[in-house]
Amino acid sequence: MSDNSRRGALTTDEVRAVLLQFSEVLAGFAQQLPEDSERLAELVSDAATSIEKLAADVAAGDADVASEIVKSTARLVGAVRKVISARRTTSTLH
Repeated sequence: MSDNSRRGALTTDEVRAVLLQFSEVLAGFAQQLPEDSERLAELVSDAATSIEKLAADVAAGDADVASEIVKSTARLVGAVRKVISARRTTSTLH
């Protein structure tokens, strides 16, 4: 992905930065998951590591593919955030 070839498209540097930020957020979420969610924490941590390792390659690749990966990663971050929020609410109620 070179520059903003399409209106509103992220640059290569922006895609890389966004993916690296998502990776950091997911790594933090993995540490926040309760002990009874050890397997989920491991999966989230693995996803964070993979995203970090692939960020530069994704950013340098096809713009449409990079856009879809950014969107999918954003959805993953949102889903994990909801799981953490729900578990915090549940544990607070008990």
